[in-house]
Amino acid sequence: MNRILKNVLIIGGLTTATTALIFYFRRQYKLLSDACYNITGGVIHNISADTVKLTLFFKVKNNSDLTIHIDNVEFSIFVNNLFITKIYRKEKQTILSNSDIIFQINVEFSPKELLKAGLTNIMPLITDKDKLVINIKGVYNIEAGIVKVKKVPFDEKISLKELMTPSPNTKKC
Repeated sequence: MNRILKNVLIIGGLTTATTALIFYFRRQYKLLSDACYNITGGVIHNISADTVKLTLFFKVKNNSDLTIHIDNVEFSIFVNNLFITKIYRKEKQTILSNSDIIFQINVEFSPKELLKAGLTNIMPLITDKDKLVINIKGVYNIEAGIVKVKKVPFDEKISLKELMTPSPNTKKC
């Protein structure tokens, strides 16, 4: 094989390999940035006129071929569109490739904060589970090797009644 043909084959092979890697990482980036999540349930630890404590469970699915890490979770919690509290979770959560995990967030607030925000007549909200709607808005980061997606948006709403059912969100990811 002559030298020119050998160089053309080497350059062609490198170009093909580079192109394949670029397409692979673009596909993985797309899978990461379109992360699939939903609220799968919650546990109400305490609900009274003084305090509301609950744990929300999120199912996060990794459709990528890469093991991913979620960190820097920053959620704002709203009750009936009134801001209640902000939750930060800095630690990393690992999700293996093509699998899912249940991610939990603990929420605690005082219904008196609703009064400060301008909501009157709190007790009907606490007792009528259809009328109390929790909205979680925020962002989180996803990392998989050299592929990083920062500030992936998150926005979910769920009523207290839905939260208390065994499978509140039946939508498929």
